[in-house]
Amino acid sequence: MILNELTTSITESVELNDFFDSLCEANYENYEGLIKEHNINFETLLPFASWSSDSYQRICLANNDDCELILLCWDEGQKTPIHSHDGQKCWVYFAKGEFEECLYAKGDKNRLLHKNRVEEGQVTFLTDEIGFHSLENRSSGLGMTLHLYANPIKKCQVYSESEEDFVDKEMAFDVDLSDSNLNAVMNQDLHTFVSLAQDLLNDEIENPVSPRIPSGELKKALNIGLSEEGIDEDQFVETLKKVVLATPKTSSNLFFNQLFGGRESKAVLGDLLAVMLNNSMYTYKVGGVQVGIEKEILDQVIDRLDYGPNAGGTIPTGGSMSNFMAILMARDKYNEASRQTGLKTNMIAYTSAESHYSIEKNAAFIGIGRENVRKIPANELGEMNVTLLKDAIQKDIEAGHAPFFVNATAGTTVLGAFDSIKEINEVCKEHDVWMHVDGAYEGAVILSEKYKHMLDGTKEADSFSFNPHKMLGTPLTCSIIVVKDKKHLLDSFSNSAVYLYQTEEDDYNLGKTSFQCGRRNDALKLWTLWKSKGRLGLEKIVDKQYELSDYARDYVGNHPDYELYSFDNSIAICFNYKGIPPVQLCTDLYESDELMVGYGKFRENEFVRMVTINSSNSIEDIKNFFNIIEEYYA
Repeated sequence: MILNELTTSITESVELNDFFDSLCEANYENYEGLIKEHNINFETLLPFASWSSDSYQRICLANNDDCELILLCWDEGQKTPIHSHDGQKCWVYFAKGEFEECLYAKGDKNRLLHKNRVEEGQVTFLTDEIGFHSLENRSSGLGMTLHLYANPIKKCQVYSESEEDFVDKEMAFDVDLSDSNLNAVMNQDLHTFVSLAQDLLNDEIENPVSPRIPSGELKKALNIGLSEEGIDEDQFVETLKKVVLATPKTSSNLFFNQLFGGRESKAVLGDLLAVMLNNSMYTYKVGGVQVGIEKEILDQVIDRLDYGPNAGGTIPTGGSMSNFMAILMARDKYNEASRQTGLKTNMIAYTSAESHYSIEKNAAFIGIGRENVRKIPANELGEMNVTLLKDAIQKDIEAGHAPFFVNATAGTTVLGAFDSIKEINEVCKEHDVWMHVDGAYEGAVILSEKYKHMLDGTKEADSFSFNPHKMLGTPLTCSIIVVKDKKHLLDSFSNSAVYLYQTEEDDYNLGKTSFQCGRRNDALKLWTLWKSKGRLGLEKIVDKQYELSDYARDYVGNHPDYELYSFDNSIAICFNYKGIPPVQLCTDLYESDELMVGYGKFRENEFVRMVTINSSNSIEDIKNFFNIIEEYYA
């Protein structure tokens, strides 16, 4: 029976922590004096004590290279075998109970030198040269002793009744509360992580699509429920493994469902380190060098855009948040009073009918309302119709409204189309309207010499955003927004907070240019990827996706059973196969665990949409995608 469950380090006790520090700094012979000086007693030790009716408990309170502090907790009548101390000096403080100590000649069980009755408050000292000993709790209740070893003891000699001789015994703790063990626990968890990650990598090869679990059967299939008590370590790891392997595999070569996929190992490494470091990115004081890393990434993006010395940026939580920040800055630029007094004019935003749904949602958030978003129809290629944009702006001006924001899309959600940024910019300049380029999907072409022309005109935009967690393969989430004039970031997002901003100039206190206060470090994973591969390596990642999409588009275009709906210079390949309804095709393949792919719609056409965003895929993987469809419906 365990009478107390322990998890607390002695760092939670000022007395014990100071006591151990003093032991490390002072002469060990003053052990008894330090115990009295720091008022170490039964009450001090009780929060760290645990008793068992089976045997006495050895609890490590603290250790380092020089000394070790062990608490022993005794039930009535419990005793140690005769044992040595591996040549180390040993002091024992008797904190509770009455004990009998038997002292034997070194290595000789039959030569009892003497017996001592030791009472509460006493301290004894022993080395192997003085003799081996045994201890027994002779109290009519619980006992407690505190042992100091001048050096940590890893093993000792113990008399074995069965072998009738002394044998070597490795020392172990029933409970380890030392700081070193806290690292040991973390090391064990890291080992568990590596093991589970390897299981996942292996399973991605053997089972690229995780068996589907209907949502209504989830709790029956997996032990995901939470309870008052925890579970043992083996059961915990086994449960976690089942959960990991049952999760949809978004990095396998059969995942074509979303606008992300694949895995860049150096980016994963950076994200894991960001979790371990656990910095928040609002101030230089708590972010340190990580702030410098984020600023370096932003500066590189700004340079690629040729935005100039007044530009700035931040790393929000995703594309929707980047778009929110852009439309909010536009509102504040054209209606400065709105931050304090609210909206008193009818402000109008414009975006393609094929753009991301976050534009309408963000219009509601900033107070202009969803109805004040003009959704401009697209041309036959899925690009915003600039003529209709001009007409809509002119019509709103004549009606007394206030146009203030145009969103141009660099990679629409379904077709992956690029709006004509240059033409849209001319319209925005004519009417002094903020222009934002939402490159969440395919804006990473900024890093490719071959494809960056698709962003021509972005240099003149007021803001630009893209998501490295899409085309660059960093873990979710990683989004970047930059503005041509960082004044707008400060105007819209800076607030005074003396309790927070205590060091360095504002350029290194990133909380003044971001929406959040506490913000996780999403920069490090992109930095580790960029640092390891260089800009040229990132360019290869981007170009590979267009190479795969060209192959897939040619395959569809040259096969009589397929009908193509998408266009060049996009990593979205939209098609139908044998006239099978796309919803049915996608559902069939998903529910039969064959592959994961989604569907979309443009104008009156509905179709399957595959995305070649996983740059670790090969031409063979694209062939296999089509082969699976063809064999399934053969």
